[in-house]
Amino acid sequence: MSLIVPEEIDYLRQQFKFTVKQVGVLFQYRYPLNNKIDYFNQPAPDGYSERMPVYGIFEGEPKLKTYRNLGWVVEKNDNLPFLIHVPFDVPHIQRGCLFEIDGQITAIESRLFQVTELSTGLVCPDHIICQIVPLVGNSRPLTEETERDLNRKNSEPRRFLKNQTDS
Repeated sequence: MSLIVPEEIDYLRQQFKFTVKQVGVLFQYRYPLNNKIDYFNQPAPDGYSERMPVYGIFEGEPKLKTYRNLGWVVEKNDNLPFLIHVPFDVPHIQRGCLFEIDGQITAIESRLFQVTELSTGLVCPDHIICQIVPLVGNSRPLTEETERDLNRKNSEPRRFLKNQTDS
C-alpha cells in the first residue's frame, strides 16, 4: 500500500479545481461572520460575508451508496439531503455557510441552501463535500401561470355537500 505525499495531494487539488471549472456549476457563496452557537447547538451568526463566486459540483439526488462511501451513516434512502463538492481552498468553509444556486436551465429564481455537515474524501482530501439543506421561504418559486391558476382556483367557492333538491 502506497502513501500519498503532499506534492501529490496539491496536484490532485489543482486537478479538482480545474475539473470543477470545466463541468461544475457556479454558486454564490457566503460564510458566517462572528459565528456563534445558540442554545440548541445551531449556528447563530451576526451576519454573512459578501457573495463570492465558487465553482462546485451539485448532487441533487445522491444515492445511499454515496453516503456510505463518504463514511456517513444513513439509515433510509428517502429524503436524503443534497451534496455539493467544492475545492479544498474555499475560504472560511464551515457549518452554517450559505450557497445560492441559480436556475441552470430555466429562469427560476435562485435558491438558498445552508451547509449542515462537512466531510472530505477518506483516501485523499482533494475537495470538501458539503451536505446542504434548502432554506424555506427565501425565494418566490411561483411562475405567472401558477399564480393565475391559484387565483382562479381560490376564487371559486368550494361545495362539499350536495345541493338539497325536492325529491
